[in-house]
Amino acid sequence: MEKKVTRVYYIFALLKYIKGFKIYLISAVISKILATASVLITGVLTSYIVGFALMGNPSKISTLCIWVGVMVILTVLLSLFDAYISHDMAFRVLVNLRDKVYEKVDEVAPAAIEDKRSGNIVSTIMNDIAFFEWFFAHMLVEWIAVSIISISCLIFMGIFSVIIPIVIIPFIIVIIAVPVWYSKQADLQGKRVRDSAGELNAEIVDGIQGIKDIISYRGEKNYFNRLFDFCRYHDKADLEYAERGSNEKRFIHLAVDIGGLVSAIAIVLLMINGQLSELWLMPMFVSSAAIFIPLRNAQILSTNYGFIFGACKRVFKLLKLKPMVKDNGKLTEKDVRKNKDTINISFDKVYFSYPLHESNQVLKSFSLAIKEGETTALVAESGGGKTTIARLLQRFWDVHEGSIKINGIDIKDLTVNSLRNLITVVPQEVYLFNDTVRENLLLAKVNATDEEIKEASKKAQADNFINNLLRGYETVIGERGLRLSGGEKQRLSIAQAFLKNSPVLILDEASASLDSENERLINLAVESLKKGRTTIVIAHRLSTIKSADRIVVILNGEVVGDGKYEKLIKNNKYFNLLVGEHYG
Repeated sequence: MEKKVTRVYYIFALLKYIKGFKIYLISAVISKILATASVLITGVLTSYIVGFALMGNPSKISTLCIWVGVMVILTVLLSLFDAYISHDMAFRVLVNLRDKVYEKVDEVAPAAIEDKRSGNIVSTIMNDIAFFEWFFAHMLVEWIAVSIISISCLIFMGIFSVIIPIVIIPFIIVIIAVPVWYSKQADLQGKRVRDSAGELNAEIVDGIQGIKDIISYRGEKNYFNRLFDFCRYHDKADLEYAERGSNEKRFIHLAVDIGGLVSAIAIVLLMINGQLSELWLMPMFVSSAAIFIPLRNAQILSTNYGFIFGACKRVFKLLKLKPMVKDNGKLTEKDVRKNKDTINISFDKVYFSYPLHESNQVLKSFSLAIKEGETTALVAESGGGKTTIARLLQRFWDVHEGSIKINGIDIKDLTVNSLRNLITVVPQEVYLFNDTVRENLLLAKVNATDEEIKEASKKAQADNFINNLLRGYETVIGERGLRLSGGEKQRLSIAQAFLKNSPVLILDEASASLDSENERLINLAVESLKKGRTTIVIAHRLSTIKSADRIVVILNGEVVGDGKYEKLIKNNKYFNLLVGEHYG
């Protein structure tokens, strides 16, 4: 059951991110106080001028007018500084927050986010965090400043008569109580709006990414119907939030108006009873308004609190994700390769099942030793554990029982970065970024020289097609490399593998769904890439199985066959069945 948390919890949680910005916060509060105070002082001076004029004493009016002019200029300057410093602080904090959220995604990925939609995560990182600007630039600074200004005004009026603060304070309590009264409903509605916005964003992202398949299968109508359902749900949540916000505003305005009227009557009665000079009548009116107007403005912001704290729940839920894999290792690649040129891999009685299917053991007492320089093809039916073995070797997940070792060192004793530096994966589905060919290749080796990039591309049989692109290596290839063919994307992936130059290679058979010419070029590149590396192939084609140094047959999470193709085809009935049904 989800632990219930209050707004106070989220306020303190957000305040942690002010660290390093205390000077900004203090400057923003001071500028807000001075800007608000200058407006009030201008109002008091102006009303004081009116009082002198009404009493037929114009002697001090010219001097006061000069001071009013000075205060107007000062108010403008302070307001500009207030807006600049508070927003500058807020957006700097948002940058830090987005960095922390993305670092968290990087820490827990891929295991902890496999069941989450990427569009929803993007919505959290970009849109939900954007709502925090209201907290840091408005809510926090506004409330500190308004509290100080209101108390100062009450003290100022109390000097003339304690009755005025006594009359005003109950209405202040009512104005503050309105958002508190609606807070539970506002927070639930705010979370519903942010959740629905995230789901709508995720659906739009899915539609854009899958547009070719939607068009190909004539699924536009079904997709739009589903998208409209998400839109309607989001609109309904937004409308409910707006209606409740309007009710809050109405009650706040009502309390302000009645409070202003009652305080004005009290001030007039004090003057009639001789307890207040006529000269101070107008200044007292302005001072009483000075409490209600900033307080009303601050409380009107409360209609956004549901959005803020709804976004908080989503952001902090993401920040609280626990990694499935704990990076507690201390050893590095140097320790693995110490006094050894070889890389040997061993799986020793490994048990593993995915959290959503714990009753279904993907691997059971799985044991396998892979020698340096050997190409091992993993053969199993779909869902038989081939990809799981590759994931466990990279520590995307951890084994439940047993161990995986490289050169006798348990991979849990290695830092995660060191382990993944030892391994390169050439996937079947290549992901390329909407950037140039060069920048995509530099992902594998950030400091690679132009010569290294070109050499890796030649080895990957990619240099020719890259040079034929409009701007060669500087050509932007589109999101997911959509401007390239499948074979071209695979060759770029192989070029990345050459640049990374890891001793362990995992191939999710790159040529499985390509035409014969691309298959020929990629096979040439792959054969070159495998030289001197310990290679694991997730096999999809019979030709790959036959060419492997060794074939490992997996059934029900265990090794049921191990050897060369000729040996297995003669002696292993299950391998024969697989070859006939899946690889034939």
